[in-house]
Amino acid sequence: FFFGHIKMVILNPIKSNRGGVAVVEIMRQYHGIGRTTTCNLLRSIGLSINIHPKDIPAHQMARIHRILKQQVSPAVKQQKEADIVAKVRSGSTDGVRMVKGLPIHGQRTASNAKTSKKYAQYYINLVRKAKEAEG
Repeated sequence: FFFGHIKMVILNPIKSNRGGVAVVEIMRQYHGIGRTTTCNLLRSIGLSINIHPKDIPAHQMARIHRILKQQVSPAVKQQKEADIVAKVRSGSTDGVRMVKGLPIHGQRTASNAKTSKKYAQYYINLVRKAKEAEG
């Protein structure tokens, strides 16, 4: 494409990222993998985003899973943990409520909040692990 005097080369134009069944299936299997990441991954391997999972060859499916396990999933988990540690260390309302085991988004606490109470020890251990790693 020529735009004025600047030549623009579009190597891999982004088309619709809606995707088909394969995109949805891959997104379900891996936490933190969105539609755009999945579509870009399928395109980089040379597959259509509208392909059905049963039509993907076994070696291609193994390659997809290997890429997601090694590169994407650990990165998402590390980023999530780093965000939690930052909230707790900064003393923000969210961080304080995480450590105390209270819900963060204003849910009632008298009869509910079992999930947030369950994760309180997890948040405390994350912060403890981060402190040990520093010094």
